[in-house]
Amino acid sequence: MKGLGMRDRNSREITAALTGRSAEEVCDPVILYGFKDELKDMERPVDYRYMLVYAYDKRMNEDDEVSKIRAYAKSKGLRIVSPGFFHKWADCNVSVDPIGLLRYFKFADCIVTDTFHCSVMSIITHREFAVILRDNSNKLFNILEEYALEDRSCRVMWRWRQYLTNGLIMAGLTQKLGAAGMQVWIICAEGSKNSTEGDNEYKR
Repeated sequence: MKGLGMRDRNSREITAALTGRSAEEVCDPVILYGFKDELKDMERPVDYRYMLVYAYDKRMNEDDEVSKIRAYAKSKGLRIVSPGFFHKWADCNVSVDPIGLLRYFKFADCIVTDTFHCSVMSIITHREFAVILRDNSNKLFNILEEYALEDRSCRVMWRWRQYLTNGLIMAGLTQKLGAAGMQVWIICAEGSKNSTEGDNEYKR
């Protein structure tokens, strides 16, 4: 093995501390692939407007968090949909495959999460989203920094509502993805070139 690649700064630092080797920071494969063709022809999964909540089963069930999320959804006339994980307080829990999951992301009015993967899917579907930082904040905040989306993060629950209504995602994310996406693609491509044994030529 000639190369090491890690998708976040925290993992790179841990790898360096444990092995003494430096790893290239590469983009998450979901962002690298983008799912543009799959997203292009998708139809709405439901006929109503909804807020998407994405958190593991045992997360985001505290009374204070739930009451604030439900109050916001009600004020905007949104149902609450939880794809992939069960939350008894959601209006709708759905079992989905990976492409079906992206379909729910694409048509959500807004998204609340505390996970890395939901942030990635919110980015590639250009959705307004708020990220509640918990014990995974190193990895999560790093991905937001890469795409100049630090303003999506919040550590205090009562503040998350402001991140769903300021319009920054729809106003500027395409431009940010264009610049940042090209940069991480180059990093990934160069990393693949350096770590491919026996290849004398690399074609993008």
